[in-house]
Amino acid sequence: MGIAEDGVASTNGTGPADEGSPSLASLRTRPENVHLFRGFGPLVVGVILFILMVLLAPTVAPERVVERPIDAPAVEEAP
Repeated sequence: MGIAEDGVASTNGTGPADEGSPSLASLRTRPENVHLFRGFGPLVVGVILFILMVLLAPTVAPERVVERPIDAPAVEEAP
């Protein structure tokens, strides 16, 4: 076990660390959040897909209005 420059044995991390150390300062900095929408990306994609599905895939077929003259027979007979 080594003795520090001031003659005191190492405290093995029980005391306060040196605040001026550049390696410790880099570990203490908070990482910036690089995620788009701060982690809500899958939710945003799901909502966009749901809206596209509602707009592009209707559940009810469009109605067709069929008009016939009044005096025409409703059912045609086979020859």
